Amino acid sequence: MAHFLILLVFFLEISSSQGIKLPLWSLRKFNTTGISSMHFNEDVGGYVTVITFGSLTNMHSQLMNFDSGSDICWVPIRSYKRRQQALSCQSQICKNIFRGDCDSANRCKFDVAYDRGNARGIIIEDSVILPGARTGQDFVPQNHFYFGFAQSQQGLTAGVGVLGMNRGSSSFISQFRDALGGNVFSFCMPIETSLSTIANDDEQEFGTSTLGDDARRVNGLATVPLSEQEEDKDMFFVTIVGLTIDGDYIAIAPQLLLIDTGSTFTSLTPTIYTLVIQKFQNLLPGRKKVISQAMCFRACDCGPVEDIPKLAYHFDNGVHMELVPHNLFDRQGDFWCSTIRKGETNILGLAHMMNILVLLDSDNSLFGFKPNCMGYAK
Repeated sequence: MAHFLILLVFFLEISSSQGIKLPLWSLRKFNTTGISSMHFNEDVGGYVTVITFGSLTNMHSQLMNFDSGSDICWVPIRSYKRRQQALSCQSQICKNIFRGDCDSANRCKFDVAYDRGNARGIIIEDSVILPGARTGQDFVPQNHFYFGFAQSQQGLTAGVGVLGMNRGSSSFISQFRDALGGNVFSFCMPIETSLSTIANDDEQEFGTSTLGDDARRVNGLATVPLSEQEEDKDMFFVTIVGLTIDGDYIAIAPQLLLIDTGSTFTSLTPTIYTLVIQKFQNLLPGRKKVISQAMCFRACDCGPVEDIPKLAYHFDNGVHMELVPHNLFDRQGDFWCSTIRKGETNILGLAHMMNILVLLDSDNSLFGFKPNCMGYAK
Protein backbone atom coordinates (compact mmCIF):
# COMPACT_ATOMS: atom_id res chain seq x y z
CA MET A 1 0.00 0.00 0.00
CA ALA A 2 1.31 3.41 -0.91
CA HIS A 3 2.07 5.90 1.80
CA PHE A 4 1.06 9.50 1.45
CA LEU A 5 3.46 12.34 2.10
CA ILE A 6 2.97 16.07 2.33
CA LEU A 7 6.06 18.22 2.05
CA LEU A 8 6.51 21.23 4.30
CA VAL A 9 8.60 24.32 3.73
CA PHE A 10 12.09 23.35 5.02
CA PHE A 11 10.66 20.13 6.46
CA LEU A 12 10.08 16.58 5.18
CA GLU A 13 8.81 13.60 7.05
CA ILE A 14 8.38 10.06 5.71
CA SER A 15 5.71 8.02 7.43
CA SER A 16 6.17 4.48 8.61
CA SER A 17 4.12 1.38 7.91
CA GLN A 18 0.76 2.19 6.27
CA GLY A 19 -1.09 5.46 6.10
CA ILE A 20 0.65 8.78 6.56
CA LYS A 21 1.54 11.33 9.15
CA LEU A 22 0.29 14.70 7.94
CA PRO A 23 2.69 17.51 8.85
CA LEU A 24 0.91 20.75 9.64
CA TRP A 25 2.30 24.26 9.44
CA SER A 26 3.79 26.16 12.34
CA LEU A 27 5.25 29.66 12.40
CA ARG A 28 7.92 28.48 14.82
CA LYS A 29 10.56 25.78 14.66
CA PHE A 30 9.22 22.29 13.98
CA ASN A 31 9.67 19.59 16.58
CA THR A 32 12.39 17.03 15.90
CA THR A 33 10.81 13.95 17.46
CA GLY A 34 9.67 12.45 14.18
CA ILE A 35 6.06 13.35 14.97
CA SER A 36 4.34 15.51 12.37
CA SER A 37 3.39 19.02 13.42
CA MET A 38 0.03 20.66 13.81
CA HIS A 39 -0.57 24.31 14.68
CA PHE A 40 -3.52 26.61 15.24
CA ASN A 41 -3.58 29.72 13.06
CA GLU A 42 -5.41 32.55 14.84
CA ASP A 43 -6.14 34.47 11.63
CA VAL A 44 -7.82 31.44 10.08
CA GLY A 45 -9.40 30.27 13.33
CA GLY A 46 -8.35 26.71 12.59
CA TYR A 47 -5.51 24.31 11.93
CA VAL A 48 -3.49 24.69 8.75
CA THR A 49 -1.14 22.57 6.69
CA VAL A 50 1.17 23.01 3.72
CA ILE A 51 0.40 20.97 0.60
CA THR A 52 3.19 20.65 -1.97
CA PHE A 53 2.10 20.72 -5.59
CA GLY A 54 4.10 19.89 -8.72
CA SER A 55 7.24 17.78 -9.12
CA LEU A 56 10.42 17.33 -7.11
CA THR A 57 12.18 19.84 -9.36
CA ASN A 58 9.29 22.31 -9.62
CA MET A 59 7.43 22.47 -6.34
CA HIS A 60 4.98 24.96 -4.91
CA SER A 61 4.03 24.85 -1.22
CA GLN A 62 0.59 26.16 -0.32
CA LEU A 63 -0.86 26.92 3.10
CA MET A 64 -4.34 25.36 3.52
CA ASN A 65 -6.94 25.11 6.27
CA PHE A 66 -7.61 21.51 7.40
CA ASP A 67 -11.42 21.37 7.21
CA SER A 68 -13.54 18.27 7.89
CA GLY A 69 -16.69 20.28 7.12
CA SER A 70 -15.80 20.95 3.46
CA ASP A 71 -15.49 18.86 0.33
CA ILE A 72 -13.94 21.36 -2.10
CA CYS A 73 -10.20 21.96 -1.90
CA TRP A 74 -9.08 25.31 -3.25
CA VAL A 75 -6.08 27.65 -3.39
CA PRO A 76 -6.02 31.49 -3.54
CA ILE A 77 -5.14 33.18 -6.83
CA ARG A 78 -2.48 35.43 -5.28
CA SER A 79 -0.44 32.72 -3.58
CA TYR A 80 -0.63 29.83 -6.06
CA LYS A 81 2.39 30.28 -8.35
CA ARG A 82 2.09 27.37 -10.75
CA ARG A 83 0.62 27.39 -14.25
CA GLN A 84 -3.06 26.51 -14.13
CA GLN A 85 -4.63 23.77 -16.24
CA ALA A 86 -8.37 24.39 -16.21
CA LEU A 87 -10.77 21.47 -16.16
CA SER A 88 -13.17 21.37 -19.10
CA CYS A 89 -16.86 21.50 -18.38
CA GLN A 90 -17.37 18.52 -20.71
CA SER A 91 -15.06 16.26 -18.70
CA GLN A 92 -16.52 13.38 -16.70
CA ILE A 93 -14.61 14.64 -13.64
CA CYS A 94 -16.45 17.95 -13.80
CA LYS A 95 -19.81 16.27 -14.34
CA ASN A 96 -19.39 13.51 -11.74
CA ILE A 97 -17.45 15.29 -8.99
CA PHE A 98 -18.15 19.00 -9.43
CA ARG A 99 -21.79 18.77 -10.62
CA GLY A 100 -20.98 20.07 -14.08
CA ASP A 101 -21.07 23.76 -13.10
CA CYS A 102 -19.60 25.87 -15.92
CA ASP A 103 -18.41 29.44 -16.43
CA SER A 104 -18.77 31.51 -19.63
CA ALA A 105 -15.50 30.08 -21.01
CA ASN A 106 -16.78 26.51 -20.65
CA ARG A 107 -14.51 25.81 -17.69
CA CYS A 108 -15.57 23.80 -14.65
CA LYS A 109 -16.22 26.21 -11.79
CA PHE A 110 -16.85 26.26 -8.03
CA ASP A 111 -18.52 28.63 -5.60
CA VAL A 112 -18.41 27.97 -1.85
CA ALA A 113 -19.69 29.95 1.13
CA TYR A 114 -18.56 29.83 4.75
CA ASP A 115 -19.71 31.59 7.89
CA ARG A 116 -16.97 34.19 7.49
CA GLY A 117 -16.91 34.62 3.72
CA ASN A 118 -16.81 32.91 0.33
CA ALA A 119 -14.57 31.84 -2.53
CA ARG A 120 -15.27 31.25 -6.21
CA GLY A 121 -13.28 30.40 -9.31
CA ILE A 122 -12.45 27.53 -11.65
CA ILE A 123 -11.43 23.91 -11.10
CA ILE A 124 -7.85 23.11 -12.09
CA GLU A 125 -5.68 20.01 -12.14
CA ASP A 126 -2.17 19.56 -10.75
CA SER A 127 0.07 16.99 -9.10
CA VAL A 128 0.89 16.52 -5.44
CA ILE A 129 3.86 14.66 -4.02
CA LEU A 130 3.26 11.03 -3.01
CA PRO A 131 5.80 8.35 -2.06
CA GLY A 132 6.35 5.90 -4.89
CA ALA A 133 5.86 2.58 -3.13
CA ARG A 134 4.61 0.97 -6.33
CA THR A 135 7.58 2.13 -8.40
CA GLY A 136 10.38 1.73 -5.85
CA GLN A 137 11.11 5.45 -5.89
CA ASP A 138 11.11 7.53 -2.73
CA PHE A 139 8.79 10.25 -4.01
CA VAL A 140 6.56 10.44 -7.06
CA PRO A 141 4.26 13.27 -8.13
CA GLN A 142 0.67 12.00 -8.03
CA ASN A 143 -1.19 13.35 -11.03
CA HIS A 144 -4.85 14.21 -11.32
CA PHE A 145 -5.60 16.15 -8.16
CA TYR A 146 -8.60 18.37 -8.90
CA PHE A 147 -9.16 21.49 -6.82
CA GLY A 148 -10.40 25.05 -6.99
CA PHE A 149 -8.40 28.07 -8.12
CA ALA A 150 -10.09 30.94 -6.29
CA GLN A 151 -10.21 33.96 -8.57
CA SER A 152 -12.06 35.89 -5.88
CA GLN A 153 -12.58 35.48 -2.15
CA GLN A 154 -14.17 37.62 0.54
CA GLY A 155 -13.93 37.60 4.32
CA LEU A 156 -11.29 34.85 4.40
CA THR A 157 -7.61 34.96 5.39
CA ALA A 158 -5.43 36.07 2.49
CA GLY A 159 -2.98 33.50 1.15
CA VAL A 160 -4.67 30.51 2.82
CA GLY A 161 -6.69 27.90 0.91
CA VAL A 162 -8.93 25.11 2.16
CA LEU A 163 -8.14 21.40 2.33
CA GLY A 164 -11.60 19.83 2.22
CA MET A 165 -11.66 16.59 4.21
CA ASN A 166 -15.30 15.49 4.38
CA ARG A 167 -16.98 12.48 2.73
CA GLY A 168 -17.65 14.19 -0.60
CA SER A 169 -16.05 12.84 -3.78
CA SER A 170 -14.10 16.07 -4.38
CA SER A 171 -12.43 16.12 -0.94
CA PHE A 172 -8.72 15.50 -0.55
CA ILE A 173 -9.19 12.30 1.45
CA SER A 174 -11.71 10.95 -1.10
CA GLN A 175 -9.61 11.73 -4.17
CA PHE A 176 -6.63 9.82 -2.74
CA ARG A 177 -8.46 7.02 -0.94
CA ASP A 178 -6.81 4.32 -3.10
CA ALA A 179 -3.31 5.65 -2.51
CA LEU A 180 -4.04 6.00 1.21
CA GLY A 181 -5.63 2.59 1.63
CA GLY A 182 -9.01 3.92 2.60
CA ASN A 183 -11.15 6.98 3.20
CA VAL A 184 -10.17 7.45 6.84
CA PHE A 185 -8.12 9.90 8.88
CA SER A 186 -7.51 10.92 12.47
CA PHE A 187 -6.09 13.96 14.23
CA CYS A 188 -4.94 15.12 17.65
CA MET A 189 -4.99 18.85 18.31
CA PRO A 190 -3.08 20.54 21.13
CA ILE A 191 -4.89 22.78 23.58
CA GLU A 192 -4.23 26.41 22.75
CA THR A 193 -2.41 28.43 25.40
CA SER A 194 -5.25 30.96 25.35
CA LEU A 195 -7.57 28.13 26.38
CA SER A 196 -5.34 26.60 29.01
CA THR A 197 -2.60 26.96 31.57
CA ILE A 198 -1.42 23.44 30.72
CA ALA A 199 0.76 24.58 27.82
CA ASN A 200 3.83 26.72 28.36
CA ASP A 201 3.66 29.95 26.37
CA ASP A 202 7.41 29.69 25.74
CA GLU A 203 7.09 26.29 24.06
CA GLN A 204 5.43 25.42 20.77
CA GLU A 205 2.66 22.83 21.02
CA PHE A 206 2.28 20.30 18.22
CA GLY A 207 -0.33 17.77 17.29
CA THR A 208 -0.63 15.13 14.57
CA SER A 209 -2.91 13.93 11.84
CA THR A 210 -2.80 10.50 10.19
CA LEU A 211 -4.33 9.54 6.84
CA GLY A 212 -4.93 5.95 5.77
CA ASP A 213 -4.95 2.59 7.53
CA ASP A 214 -2.75 3.66 10.45
CA ALA A 215 -5.54 5.97 11.60
CA ARG A 216 -7.53 2.88 12.63
CA ARG A 217 -4.69 1.29 14.60
CA VAL A 218 -5.39 2.87 17.99
CA ASN A 219 -6.07 0.97 21.20
CA GLY A 220 -8.85 2.15 23.51
CA LEU A 221 -10.70 4.13 20.87
CA ALA A 222 -14.42 4.64 21.59
CA THR A 223 -16.52 4.59 18.42
CA VAL A 224 -19.93 5.92 17.41
CA PRO A 225 -21.76 5.20 14.13
CA LEU A 226 -22.02 8.14 11.77
CA SER A 227 -25.56 9.31 11.12
CA GLU A 228 -26.92 10.01 7.65
CA GLN A 229 -28.54 13.29 6.66
CA GLU A 230 -29.90 13.17 3.13
CA GLU A 231 -29.44 16.87 2.30
CA ASP A 232 -25.90 16.88 3.77
CA LYS A 233 -24.84 13.31 3.07
CA ASP A 234 -21.17 14.26 2.66
CA MET A 235 -20.88 15.67 6.19
CA PHE A 236 -19.76 13.84 9.34
CA PHE A 237 -22.79 13.67 11.65
CA VAL A 238 -23.36 11.74 14.87
CA THR A 239 -26.53 11.60 16.99
CA ILE A 240 -26.61 12.86 20.59
CA VAL A 241 -29.37 11.83 22.98
CA GLY A 242 -28.28 13.48 26.21
CA LEU A 243 -25.80 15.61 28.13
CA THR A 244 -24.13 15.28 31.50
CA ILE A 245 -23.19 18.53 33.26
CA ASP A 246 -21.40 18.33 36.59
CA GLY A 247 -22.59 14.74 37.01
CA ASP A 248 -26.26 15.42 36.24
CA TYR A 249 -27.62 13.59 33.18
CA ILE A 250 -30.12 15.46 31.02
CA ALA A 251 -31.99 13.52 28.34
CA ILE A 252 -32.79 15.35 25.10
CA ALA A 253 -34.63 14.44 21.91
CA PRO A 254 -32.15 12.85 19.44
CA GLN A 255 -30.17 15.58 17.71
CA LEU A 256 -27.59 15.51 14.91
CA LEU A 257 -24.14 16.89 15.76
CA LEU A 258 -21.79 17.90 12.93
CA ILE A 259 -18.05 17.15 13.36
CA ASP A 260 -16.36 20.20 11.85
CA THR A 261 -12.70 21.20 12.21
CA GLY A 262 -13.51 24.27 10.12
CA SER A 263 -15.50 25.77 13.03
CA THR A 264 -13.50 27.28 15.88
CA PHE A 265 -16.31 27.09 18.43
CA THR A 266 -19.07 24.60 19.11
CA SER A 267 -22.62 25.71 18.37
CA LEU A 268 -25.82 24.27 19.83
CA THR A 269 -29.42 24.83 18.80
CA PRO A 270 -31.28 27.35 21.00
CA THR A 271 -33.05 24.86 23.28
CA ILE A 272 -29.90 22.87 24.09
CA TYR A 273 -27.74 25.99 24.28
CA THR A 274 -30.05 27.62 26.82
CA LEU A 275 -30.14 24.44 28.88
CA VAL A 276 -26.33 24.19 28.99
CA ILE A 277 -25.61 27.88 29.66
CA GLN A 278 -28.24 28.13 32.40
CA LYS A 279 -26.76 25.08 34.07
CA PHE A 280 -23.29 26.65 34.05
CA GLN A 281 -24.69 29.95 35.32
CA ASN A 282 -26.21 28.13 38.29
CA LEU A 283 -23.02 26.21 39.02
CA LEU A 284 -20.52 29.06 38.64
CA PRO A 285 -20.82 31.92 41.13
CA GLY A 286 -19.66 35.50 40.78
CA ARG A 287 -19.84 38.20 38.16
CA LYS A 288 -20.79 37.28 34.58
CA LYS A 289 -21.00 39.16 31.31
CA VAL A 290 -21.30 38.52 27.57
CA ILE A 291 -18.18 38.95 25.43
CA SER A 292 -18.40 38.35 21.66
CA GLN A 293 -21.63 36.34 22.01
CA ALA A 294 -20.10 34.12 24.70
CA MET A 295 -21.21 33.84 28.32
CA CYS A 296 -18.19 34.67 30.47
CA PHE A 297 -17.41 34.18 34.15
CA ARG A 298 -14.90 36.22 36.11
CA ALA A 299 -11.88 33.99 36.70
CA CYS A 300 -11.20 35.10 40.27
CA ASP A 301 -14.84 34.35 41.21
CA CYS A 302 -15.11 30.83 39.80
CA GLY A 303 -11.64 29.75 40.97
CA PRO A 304 -9.08 27.70 39.00
CA VAL A 305 -10.24 26.41 35.63
CA GLU A 306 -9.99 22.87 37.02
CA ASP A 307 -12.95 23.71 39.30
CA ILE A 308 -15.25 24.47 36.37
CA PRO A 309 -17.82 21.66 35.87
CA LYS A 310 -17.32 19.08 33.11
CA LEU A 311 -19.70 18.34 30.26
CA ALA A 312 -20.26 15.09 28.35
CA TYR A 313 -22.12 14.29 25.13
CA HIS A 314 -24.10 11.03 25.13
CA PHE A 315 -24.50 9.31 21.77
CA ASP A 316 -27.23 7.02 20.46
CA ASN A 317 -25.15 3.84 20.88
CA GLY A 318 -24.63 4.38 24.64
CA VAL A 319 -21.12 5.84 24.36
CA HIS A 320 -20.33 9.24 25.88
CA MET A 321 -17.51 11.76 25.31
CA GLU A 322 -16.44 13.86 28.29
CA LEU A 323 -15.00 17.34 27.87
CA VAL A 324 -12.78 18.97 30.46
CA PRO A 325 -12.89 22.68 31.41
CA HIS A 326 -10.07 23.52 28.98
CA ASN A 327 -12.37 22.45 26.12
CA LEU A 328 -15.34 24.36 27.49
CA PHE A 329 -13.87 27.77 28.37
CA ASP A 330 -11.47 30.19 26.73
CA ARG A 331 -9.47 32.61 28.89
CA GLN A 332 -10.06 36.22 27.85
CA GLY A 333 -8.35 38.59 30.26
CA ASP A 334 -9.96 38.25 33.69
CA PHE A 335 -12.78 36.08 32.34
CA TRP A 336 -13.35 32.46 31.34
CA CYS A 337 -15.63 32.56 28.27
CA SER A 338 -17.73 29.65 27.04
CA THR A 339 -16.61 28.01 23.78
CA ILE A 340 -20.27 27.24 23.02
CA ARG A 341 -22.33 29.51 20.80
CA LYS A 342 -26.03 29.55 19.95
CA GLY A 343 -26.68 28.41 16.38
CA GLU A 344 -29.13 26.88 13.95
CA THR A 345 -27.16 23.62 13.80
CA ASN A 346 -25.37 21.54 16.42
CA ILE A 347 -21.67 21.68 15.50
CA LEU A 348 -18.77 20.11 17.37
CA GLY A 349 -16.06 22.71 16.77
CA LEU A 350 -12.31 22.75 17.32
CA ALA A 351 -12.45 23.86 20.94
CA HIS A 352 -14.34 20.69 21.90
CA MET A 353 -11.87 18.42 20.06
CA MET A 354 -8.58 19.74 21.46
CA ASN A 355 -6.52 17.08 23.24
CA ILE A 356 -8.91 14.39 21.96
CA LEU A 357 -7.81 11.91 19.31
CA VAL A 358 -10.58 12.03 16.70
CA LEU A 359 -11.12 9.38 14.01
CA LEU A 360 -13.34 9.95 10.96
CA ASP A 361 -13.75 6.72 9.01
CA SER A 362 -16.02 7.05 5.97
CA ASP A 363 -15.44 3.47 4.83
CA ASN A 364 -16.85 2.02 8.06
CA SER A 365 -19.12 5.00 8.83
CA LEU A 366 -17.53 5.61 12.24
CA PHE A 367 -16.60 8.53 14.48
CA GLY A 368 -13.99 7.57 17.05
CA PHE A 369 -12.33 9.40 19.94
CA LYS A 370 -9.84 8.94 22.76
CA PRO A 371 -9.13 11.56 25.45
CA ASN A 372 -5.82 13.21 26.34
CA CYS A 373 -4.07 12.38 23.08
CA MET A 374 -1.41 15.01 23.85
CA GLY A 375 -0.51 13.23 27.08
CA TYR A 376 -0.89 16.22 29.39
CA ALA A 377 -0.35 15.55 33.09
CA LYS A 378 -3.69 15.23 34.86
